[in-house]
Amino acid sequence: MEFTEWIRGRTDEQLRALVTARPELITPVPAHLEGLAARASSPSAIARVLDRLDRFTLAVVETLAVRDGPVRKTALRETVAAALAAGKPEPALTSALDRLRDLGLVYGPDSALDLAPGVRKVLDDPAGLGPPADVAFRHHAPEQLDEMADDVAPGTTGSGRERLAAALAEPGKLIEEVPPESRAALEQLAWGPPTGRVPNARREVRVASARSPIEQLLARGLLAAAGEESVTLPREVGLYLRGGRVHRDLLAQPPSLEGTARGQELADRTAAGQAFAFVRAVEELCERWSIEPPGVLRTGGLGVRDMKRTAGELDLPDWVAALVVEVAYASGLIAAGGSVDGEWLPTSGYDLWRVRSTADRWVALAAAWLAMDRVPGLVGERDDRDKPLNALHPDLRRSSAAGVRKATMGV
Repeated sequence: MEFTEWIRGRTDEQLRALVTARPELITPVPAHLEGLAARASSPSAIARVLDRLDRFTLAVVETLAVRDGPVRKTALRETVAAALAAGKPEPALTSALDRLRDLGLVYGPDSALDLAPGVRKVLDDPAGLGPPADVAFRHHAPEQLDEMADDVAPGTTGSGRERLAAALAEPGKLIEEVPPESRAALEQLAWGPPTGRVPNARREVRVASARSPIEQLLARGLLAAAGEESVTLPREVGLYLRGGRVHRDLLAQPPSLEGTARGQELADRTAAGQAFAFVRAVEELCERWSIEPPGVLRTGGLGVRDMKRTAGELDLPDWVAALVVEVAYASGLIAAGGSVDGEWLPTSGYDLWRVRSTADRWVALAAAWLAMDRVPGLVGERDDRDKPLNALHPDLRRSSAAGVRKATMGV
C-alpha cells in the first residue's frame, strides 16, 4: 500500500486528528488529499513532528527506520522487547503505533507497518547506527570496491559494492578475523555515534597488506571512509555488535518524577530572588553594551571573546551569560545596529523597559523566554560542519523550542 493511498483511506475523524496534531499541514489548506500526503512527507514537516515525540515513541520510529520495507508488528515487538530495561513492550507499543498513525508517520496494517515517505531521510543515524553498507560505500571508487570484494567475498558475482554489501549483511566471520585491537575500535562505535576520526581514511589497503588495527577494518569494509579524515561504521556491523538490538536500553513508561519536596514559601522566595537577579543582569548587560558595544560577526552573532568578556563583567558562568544575552535579544532590548560593521546595542525598547517596575520587567523577560524559538543552551556547541555556535547566531533557532519549554513547565 502506498502512503497516498493510505491517506485517502483515512476516515474524516482520522484526518481531523492528523491536521489537529499537525496544523502546519493545512496552512495553507491543500487542494486535495494528494497534496496533504506530499506535505506530510516533506522534510521540514517530518522534522517538526519528530521533535514532539516522547523517547519511547521515537525509539519505535528508529526501530522501523533501520529495517527495509514493511515490518510485522510481532517482529517489531520482539525487537523492542529485546531493548527494554524492564517490563514488557505492551501496551506501550500499541499506544505508540496508534499515535504514530494519527501523526501520519507510520502507516499500514499491523501485518505491514512502514514509515511514511521521507522519514528515513530525515533521521540522521537512527539510534546511533550508521548508514547501510551500500550507502556507506557509495563514494568509493569502483576499482577499490572490486578489490575489497575480491578479498572478503571471492567467487561472488555482481558489482564490487553489491558484493561487499552482501558480505557485510552477515559480518560475523569478518569480525572474527580481525585482532582484538580492531574489535575494540569497533566496540567504541557500536552504540554511537557511528563516526570517528582517522588520518588518511581514504587510503587504499588490501587484507594481505593491512598492518594497523584500523587498516584491518578498512580492508574488510568493517569501516567505511566518510571523508578524508573520518570513518563510519556500516549499519549491519553495528547491529551485529549490538547483538541485533537497535537500542541499548529503553523504558516503555516514562520514569516517575522524584525529588526533594520543598515548601511553597521557600520555593517562592528563592524564585523571587532569582527573578530579581536576572532582571538586574539584563539591565547591567544593556548598560555596559551602551558604553562599549561588541561587534556583530560577519556570519551573525556574538564573538567568543566578547561572550567571555561579557560573562566576566556580569560575574556569571558562560552559559548563564549566554541565557541573559539571548533573552535580552528575544525581548527586543538589544539588536544589531549599523550595516556591514554593526554593533550590538540597546534598543529604544530598553529605555521603555527600564522605567517599568521590577515585576513588570521580569514578566516581559519571562514571556519572551517562554515564546522564543532560540535555544541558548546550544551556545558553545558545534554544528554539523564542526563550527562553533555563538550567542545571537541565526543557527540557534529551533522551531520546537517554545513547545518544549511549555511542555516542561506543564510537568
